[in-house]
Amino acid sequence: MEHLAELGLTRDASGSLIVESQRAQRHGREAAPRERVGDGRTETERDRGRIAYSPYLRRLAGVTQVISPDLTASRMHSRASHTHKVALVARELAEAISRRALSDEGVARAIAAHGGLDVPACEAAGLAHDLGHPPFGHAGEQVLDRLLRKGGVTDGFEGNAQTFRIVTLLDDERIDRRGMDLTNVTLNAILKYPFRRPTQDADDFSTKKFGVYSSDVAAFERARTAMFSDDPASRRQSLEASIMDLADDIAYAIHDLEDFAAAGAIDMTRVLSDLNDALNAVRSGPKAFEESPATDPFTAETTRLRDYEGLFSDSDYVLALTNTRTLFTETFSAKSELDGVVLAQLKQLLSDRITSFFKNLVISDTPDYDDGPAVRLDKTDWHNMQALKVITRRYLIATPRMGTIQRAQTRTIERLFRGLTSWMRSAPDITSLPTGLQETLVLSDVRPPKKPVKKLSEAQLRAVADYICTMSDAEAALRADWFSGRVIPGMAADVATI
Repeated sequence: MEHLAELGLTRDASGSLIVESQRAQRHGREAAPRERVGDGRTETERDRGRIAYSPYLRRLAGVTQVISPDLTASRMHSRASHTHKVALVARELAEAISRRALSDEGVARAIAAHGGLDVPACEAAGLAHDLGHPPFGHAGEQVLDRLLRKGGVTDGFEGNAQTFRIVTLLDDERIDRRGMDLTNVTLNAILKYPFRRPTQDADDFSTKKFGVYSSDVAAFERARTAMFSDDPASRRQSLEASIMDLADDIAYAIHDLEDFAAAGAIDMTRVLSDLNDALNAVRSGPKAFEESPATDPFTAETTRLRDYEGLFSDSDYVLALTNTRTLFTETFSAKSELDGVVLAQLKQLLSDRITSFFKNLVISDTPDYDDGPAVRLDKTDWHNMQALKVITRRYLIATPRMGTIQRAQTRTIERLFRGLTSWMRSAPDITSLPTGLQETLVLSDVRPPKKPVKKLSEAQLRAVADYICTMSDAEAALRADWFSGRVIPGMAADVATI
């Protein structure tokens, strides 16, 4: 372990590796920290607690992961259960890397180049990463983005940017701080997409990934400057963010797939049939899938994967599809549902995949492509993960059944948004508005118009979206009926929930 000292690294009680000269910048907050007698937690362990106790985290128990949470279908998980899995995997990844650095000087050197590795910050980021998801998950995200942009809000809506807004502004549980007042290292760990919305044409309503709204850029620039003082405009993820991002991928590719297979929500016969089609039709050579006549989802996915220049290869993907076919063939008989024994075998084989992921992690200070992650899977495991992600994405989410569900979810958010904005345009007394909407208006330093107007300001529209993002799926459906006038809440039974 002498190499740690030579690199300026020390290991604290949380398992984090600290570069002492950068501790103050990484652990800095907007507000000066309070001294807490007898509190032995590190600064990022305090961050983890602030997120864990947030009402925004509690609401995720009622928010869609893929299908709206329902206690009558307990196998179908919620955004909260996914979130806790991501947090756990992020912590375990960070701990594994920290332990590896004790004996591997190359890993330790990469950590030192990134300014250290903070284990609780990775876990905290896992807890926070989906706080900004609106009711109905990605369906809600897409419709809010379209509605806001049509209303004149240039950067629209994005769940990751909403998360940053929540932790830096909207979660106002304490009067002595703004938002959660998280450390710079935790804020950067949350920033999966550390940049503003890419430019797009006004009539292009496709959704884009980004990490901060224009209105919240001051907090963003403060946190980024503290961690990337040599290049504040960098679009690189921090080391902790790349760990959280990988944990999110693992949870999606393995845990989500396992859960939905167990619930019988994925037709395994079709999956295996398409895997066979992809492999039977594939050509040899560096552009094997481009030249393949197959139209299955696995082949179609290669169009997107080619964007990872220097990482994706046709031959590695052929091997990944073969491995995936073997995995499901070993566990799956000719029926579309898994019995208990077969399901246990599938879980074991998927668990083995995770073991491989952890064993073959690549940690580097020189990414494979521009702004690539500091922590990633090796090429074989990366391709294996991409093949598994296709199954959840294309055989559960992109199906006629889910299309019908998401259409209904979209219409619900539209009615909710239009009902609220119509009310706001009428210039209501702020005290007549729902408490949650009043709070978001106050936090944003925004008031309703003084007289009826045809169009709300960008700040007023943003406040409406902020309010919607305090709701669960069930709350959104209920309030959509109320605020659009379709249902009148009962004076006795419902008034307390308005």
